[in-house]
Amino acid sequence: MRRMEKIFTIVEVLEKKKVNIGMYYLAGEADIWWNTVKNKLVGPEFTYNKFLSEFREKFYSVVV
Repeated sequence: MRRMEKIFTIVEVLEKKKVNIGMYYLAGEADIWWNTVKNKLVGPEFTYNKFLSEFREKFYSVVV
């Protein structure tokens, strides 16, 4: 995610495109997770910040 954030900053990716680009780069367990939760998460109010929040809740420990 940190690498993707750096790329978004350098390339100046529009906020509304970040979720689609972010999900494209998911691999392994993260890709499997996303395919199981995307239908219940994605909607008009779903933002990249919400995507990051959901991702971090799943893959980052509370300590981090």
